[in-house]
This record gives sequence, C-alpha cells and structure tokens, in this order.
Amino acid sequence: MRLRLVVSAAALALIPARAAHAGLSRFGWLLDTDVIPERAVELEQWTTEEDQQGAANRDETTLSWAPVIGITDRLELALPVEWTWEASDTAGARTAFTRFGGELRWRLVTNDPVDAPAFAPLVRVAVNRLVTERDALEVAGDIAGSYHCGRVHVVANAGVLQVVQPDANATTARGGAGVSLGVTDELRLGAEAFAQLALTGDSDESWVAAGPNLAWNHGRFWIAAALPVGLYQIRVAPRVTWAIAF
Repeated sequence: MRLRLVVSAAALALIPARAAHAGLSRFGWLLDTDVIPERAVELEQWTTEEDQQGAANRDETTLSWAPVIGITDRLELALPVEWTWEASDTAGARTAFTRFGGELRWRLVTNDPVDAPAFAPLVRVAVNRLVTERDALEVAGDIAGSYHCGRVHVVANAGVLQVVQPDANATTARGGAGVSLGVTDELRLGAEAFAQLALTGDSDESWVAAGPNLAWNHGRFWIAAALPVGLYQIRVAPRVTWAIAF
C-alpha cells in the first residue's frame, strides 16, 4: 500500500500543470478575446502613459490592478482599481485614487483550444465609480472580434464610454485594430492602432495613435506591451499589461 501511494504521488508530480494563461492578451491597448477558465483566478496590471495630450499638453500615467475570476469557461469578472498621476500646462501635478468598479467579459464561443473556431467575438460591459468626481458614474461597453489562423492573430475593437453626471454627460467612442504574429511558441510581435474620440464633452480627450507591440507568455505568466506613436492630439501612448494566474 505504501509503495502504491509513493508511485501515485510521483505520477501526479510528473503531470504538467494546467496552462493557466488562457486569458492572455496579445495587445497593449486592444481588448483581446481569450478568457480564463471557470473557477480560475488571475491578477492583472495595466500601466499606461498618455504624453502631451490635447491643447494643454496633458501628461498622464495610470496604474490599474484587477483580480479576474472565471465564472464560467466563457465569462469572467474583473474588479479593477486605478491610480493616476497627471499634469498639464494649465494645472499642477497631482496623484489620486481615481476609480474602482467591475466589468464582465463574455466570450460568445468556446475557449477550448481544440474546439475553438477561427473567429471569436467577445462583449465587455463595465461600470466604474469615479472617486474624484463624487457625483459621476462611468459606464462602458465594448465589442471585440478576433481571427486566429496558425501564428497570425488579428483583433478589432469598437466601444462607447459614457460618464453620467447630474449636470453634464460626456460620451467617448473608442476602438482600433491590430495584428500579432507568433515568432516562437511564447513570443509574439505585431502592430496596433487605437483611437478615442470625444462625441460630447472635452474635445481634448480625443486622440489617435499607432505603433508596434509585443507579447510573451510563460507558464502562468503573460505580458503584453505596445508603443503607439501619436497621429492626432498625443505624442506617445505606451502601455504595458501583465498577469499571473493562480
């Protein structure tokens, strides 16, 4: 009996750990379509810069953290919190805890690597409390579609963000597209373009940028980064996202 237990334990130790990076993203700014498995948990971080944005040359650095929980194999829940440093020609520098909230990401087709179709759509809905604007609520909705063929992965996004306030609302459209090419089983290189356009509210919030990206995954860890260069109302907008699964 003792020998049998030792053999069983050794066999279990030799079984490779389940790949826990199913929620990985291959892009910096774009919403990808993978989600984590049911009951899995992942910690994600986004670090974002927006340099010399708008007429006031606003500089902004944002740090966001979010635990992500797999509700089903197609639906995950993220609970982000965010801190921001900003400065501009018209205002001094400040650092603030800016928002917290929740978002659902629903992949409309299976995420199983064997049965998943080449085209995969995803819907994201988010609601955030704006901490520094006590009477404001931020509501966002996005759709994403990806096409995967061999080492090529293409994504397109479209969405709307609405800031709801008693005296004035602000609406922003956002979206973009990108391509990611597998160089090795873990490393990917590509390019992406992203835009946000103020439909109502402050027109200085509008900008467009495009540039290279890279992504790397290794076991339970993945990281994606992009360096878009400004095409309209921004100089550069680098972003780094990483996550680790538990």
